[in-house]
Amino acid sequence: MAHSATILVEPALPAPRWPGVSRTALAALQAHALAVLASPSRADGIALPLYVAAAERGHEHLEAAADAAIYRAAVRAGALPGPGRVTRVAARKRWIAQAAEQAIAEGVPQVVVLGAGFDTLGVRLLKVDPDLVVVELDRPATLAAKARALASATIPRPWPRFAAADLNDAPALPDALVASGWRLSAPTLFVAEVVLEYLAPDSALAVLAELADLAAPRSRVVCTARFGDAAEDHLAAATAAAGEPMRFRPTAGALPGLLHGAGFEVLAHRGRAGARSGAGALLLLAAAPPGRR
Repeated sequence: MAHSATILVEPALPAPRWPGVSRTALAALQAHALAVLASPSRADGIALPLYVAAAERGHEHLEAAADAAIYRAAVRAGALPGPGRVTRVAARKRWIAQAAEQAIAEGVPQVVVLGAGFDTLGVRLLKVDPDLVVVELDRPATLAAKARALASATIPRPWPRFAAADLNDAPALPDALVASGWRLSAPTLFVAEVVLEYLAPDSALAVLAELADLAAPRSRVVCTARFGDAAEDHLAAATAAAGEPMRFRPTAGALPGLLHGAGFEVLAHRGRAGARSGAGALLLLAAAPPGRR
């Protein structure tokens, strides 16, 4: 495989096929695709073709990962994520998918994926239930690239509805969601997977406060949190080098108070909740009643 040598001397987050797209969003899809490639069942039939369509060298990366020796060399060079990160991404995806499936089983008719990037959750949920309202919110350039990648990968419809907005402008979220067909009166599962981390702390908390105000009864929020000093976090160093630093990184001890102040209570969590740099957690949240905020 002659092209593999080139992969190994270009350690970086994957380059998108179209301009204006977050490289960290594409890196998340890359890790998800590698997890699917490593899984005997390959339950997600969307991640692999979507990554090939969205990344400049997606096909080469998957070919390299399919060869054990080449994959090990690529991991050592920093060109591809290692098995540990791939396993953690797969576990996170399963936890979030289970939270979505549970919410839908309990009658929640809407799912909103914030900063969706190239996530496949929405497409997979619609494949099971086309009547769901599934909205992906992101910047216009990312949504345009997502639509082109879905079409190029021949992913059959229905696709999620798209809502164009910048999470740095929390007050703009309601109008963008309503314009997509989302209903304020219906319960919603909001998903913010490795999204709030890239916002300034005030912006991240403003997004959470906006969601607390928007949340109809029985709504939930699934989000991630990453703790500690970004300078001591290998993943954060890689994203910062790509021009996308992680800025919202509270300590584990401070996080519950910040969430409560934004209007939420923690229903469940998974992951390491210690204050060690780089440790992270998955959180399932519910808006607290107004009198308890």
